[in-house]
Amino acid sequence: KAHGKIPVGHKVIFADGNNRNFDLDNLVLVSNAEELIMNNKKLFKQDKVLTKLGATVAKVIDKTNKLRRQKEV
Repeated sequence: KAHGKIPVGHKVIFADGNNRNFDLDNLVLVSNAEELIMNNKKLFKQDKVLTKLGATVAKVIDKTNKLRRQKEV
């Protein structure tokens, strides 16, 4: 509610892994592709700072992958 609707193709994750902790600082918006990367690279951690960092890493990987695919076309 604090930031509006969740965009299509995105979801909110709990940075500390506790799905009962609804503190805004614990909620992170990621795309479906970024979540997949986070799962594959094991970037979800029990520490919210590390999970947020993992989400940033996933965002960079996703953007790099998309740019690579554009060059191939």
